[in-house]
Amino acid sequence: MGFAVPRGYGSAVRRNRVRRRLREAARAIESEGVLPQCWILVGVMPSRREPSFGQLREWLAEALGVAAEQAPAAQ
Repeated sequence: MGFAVPRGYGSAVRRNRVRRRLREAARAIESEGVLPQCWILVGVMPSRREPSFGQLREWLAEALGVAAEQAPAAQ
């Protein structure tokens, strides 16, 4: 899983913070066994407010659920 955080999101500190939080959210979701078996690139859109960890985790889980449904079946 990769995370793309554009410069427009803010300073390097802010971009790295959201990347670290997304990685931790992905680890938490992975421990529940929800991650699909495919390559995933998560794009972050600029926003004025930084979402809470709970919001990031919820959004990521929802996106991964959609990806799991659309991923081709493993052989």
